[in-house]
Amino acid sequence: MTAAAPPRPPAELDRISLYVRLASTLRSRINDGEWAPGARLPTIKELAEQYEVAPITVREALGVLAADGLIVSSRGRGTFVTEGARPVRGNLGLRAAINDRLGLSPGQTIQILGRDRLKQVPPEFGTVATPRYPEYVRVRKLHLHEDEPFALLAVLLAAPLYARLPPRADERTKLLRLILDHGRVRLSESRIEITLAYADHATATLLRCAPTAALVRIRSWRVDETGRFVFGHVSLYRGDRFIYETVEHEPDLSRTSTVVLPGMRAPEAPPRRRLRDTGQR
Repeated sequence: MTAAAPPRPPAELDRISLYVRLASTLRSRINDGEWAPGARLPTIKELAEQYEVAPITVREALGVLAADGLIVSSRGRGTFVTEGARPVRGNLGLRAAINDRLGLSPGQTIQILGRDRLKQVPPEFGTVATPRYPEYVRVRKLHLHEDEPFALLAVLLAAPLYARLPPRADERTKLLRLILDHGRVRLSESRIEITLAYADHATATLLRCAPTAALVRIRSWRVDETGRFVFGHVSLYRGDRFIYETVEHEPDLSRTSTVVLPGMRAPEAPPRRRLRDTGQR
C-alpha cells in the first residue's frame, strides 16, 4: 500500500516568499513560548536542515524577526529572543485587552480609522436576515496594545442608537461600554460567529502582519426588542496575538448554545417600541 502524498499547501502560499513564511513560523514559536525571552535559537545551519531550506532563507527570515524586535544576534554567541518578546499566553495586558469586552486594559489604545453613515449593511457583516433600520453608522478602528495593533474592527450601529452616545467618546472607550451606559437598548437576540480569515494587503498593512497571515474573525449580530438589527461588529484579530479564555462555573456539558444551520431562521421578535431617529450624532 503506497503512502498518501502530503497535502499541497494553498496556491496563494506559492506566491509568498519562502523567507516570509519561515519568519511567520519562527514568530509563532516565540509567541507560543517555545523559545522564552533570553532563549538561544538554533543555529542557521540547524534551522536550515530542520525546515529544508537554504541558509540564506533562514538569514532573511531572522532579519524580519530582528526588524520586529523579537530577536537579537551577537557575533560568536548566536541569536537570542529579546527580553521584551513576551509569549502571548503570558502577556496579561494583551489577554485582558481581548477578553474584556467593556474596559480598556493598561496599555490598550483605540485608533479611529473612520466613521460613515450607510443606508445598507456592508457585505463584510454577512447576511442579515432580520429587518433593519433606515440608516447606520459604521465605526472603523484599530485596537492596539503597547502601540502594537492586534485587532481591526468595524462596528455598525443603528443611527438613532449612535446618536445617543457622547460625541467622540468611541476614541477612548469601547463601544459596547458606551451602548450599555447610554444606549438604552433592549436586545431580543444575540448571535456570534467565529471563523478563520487571511490578511489581504490593506489589512496586513494596518495590523502590521504578513500578507495572508492567519486572522481570527469574529462577527456579531444584535437584534433589539423591535426585531430589527440594531448593532453588530466584525473583528479581525491577528492570529499570532490572539488568546481567548472563558470560565464556566458548575458547567453543564450536556447543554450547548443554539446551533444555527443553513436554512434555519430564528423567529422574529414581536414589535414593541421603536428607537426614535433623532438625526443627532
